[in-house]
Amino acid sequence: MAIAPLGLCFADQSHDGGGVDMCIGDSCSVFVQISAVHIPRRMRNGLADIMQHNLVFIETQDVVETTLALDNYRKACDCGRGAVFFSIARGKVAEGIDFDRHYGRLVIMFGVPFQYTLSKILLARLEYLRDTFQIKEGDFLTFDALRQATQCVG
Repeated sequence: MAIAPLGLCFADQSHDGGGVDMCIGDSCSVFVQISAVHIPRRMRNGLADIMQHNLVFIETQDVVETTLALDNYRKACDCGRGAVFFSIARGKVAEGIDFDRHYGRLVIMFGVPFQYTLSKILLARLEYLRDTFQIKEGDFLTFDALRQATQCVG
């Protein structure tokens, strides 16, 4: 996936300073690509540009760290400083937290949040749906990804 153009687009949207924005990635690897040292120079400049105008918070796999990041994101939004929160689709923040009012002014979704298709539980579910209801695997996975994306952005 081409992360650099999306990052530059987001950087352009973040120029107003007092912005309150949220980015949702389809997996942890998206944020690894965004924050890695080996990312393209244009993207590093885009991320640095975002950080000049807004505070940046990232959901991690550590619950305590994510809770602190979320609290600080809300404080930054409440005081008008401007903040960007990077979350993961199907993660704790995107699933359980409602970003209403000024907490979710702009939401950008990076990628499509398909389920992990090698999961034994998912494969059994797909087989059951195919055998019982004649639902194709691709149809179910696409519907589920669209449902998840809708939940994340709305």
